[in-house]
Amino acid sequence: GMSPYFADLLRVMSRAPKAEIFSMASLEMARTAAQLVEEEGLPIVGFDLAGEESGYPAIYHKQAYQYAHSHFIKKTVHAGEAYGPESIFQAITACYANRIGHGTFLFADDMIKDPAIKDKKRFVYNLVNYIASQRIAIEVCVTSNLQTIPAIATVQDHPVKKMIENGLSVSVCTDNRLVSNTSVSRELELIVSKLGLGRKELRNLIVAGFKSSFFPDSYVHRRAFVRQVIQRYSELEQELLPQPKAAK
Repeated sequence: GMSPYFADLLRVMSRAPKAEIFSMASLEMARTAAQLVEEEGLPIVGFDLAGEESGYPAIYHKQAYQYAHSHFIKKTVHAGEAYGPESIFQAITACYANRIGHGTFLFADDMIKDPAIKDKKRFVYNLVNYIASQRIAIEVCVTSNLQTIPAIATVQDHPVKKMIENGLSVSVCTDNRLVSNTSVSRELELIVSKLGLGRKELRNLIVAGFKSSFFPDSYVHRRAFVRQVIQRYSELEQELLPQPKAAK
């Protein structure tokens, strides 16, 4: 169920358009999060939009994301799983996303609906390169997508390899450990084994997850933390993986 506050909000606004109700509800959550950070000192590091995307586009929550953005709270937006590149564009331009949840149909120019977008391939090209250059992370959930998206029947059908090839910051995620019966380790093993990725690609995937994390401290401390992760990864790689033989 929902909290008494939101139950009352839904009852009072029962005749309002659902977009208006959702907008007000998420804005209140953003305000509460900012208040807890600024007045109580709670280490709230991010504001996220999750759940079913179809019928509930991120643009409904534009005000909430703008409020979170104006209070220096990092933002994740669920986009590109049910809709095409336009939803990801909205997540970035209207909701200031630092991370995109799923982003599965980022390259699907055939899913673009806006008649104002004449050159769909160019739109996707520009969007992909903007995401890459701004280091906006894509939270890839391969097993979940295999379970819920008919168009993705195999790992090879998933765009994760294309994302990597285009220099995107890809963070391997589970979406929901219990529902999908998976873990980050299993997701990494699945991607590496099915797509033939090497050590360098595996390392980049793991490190990207740490680099795109929302860290409850200063940027300087976050960089130091990531350097520690990279150093520890290198040590484990030396210890656990056979080293390539030197050329004679």
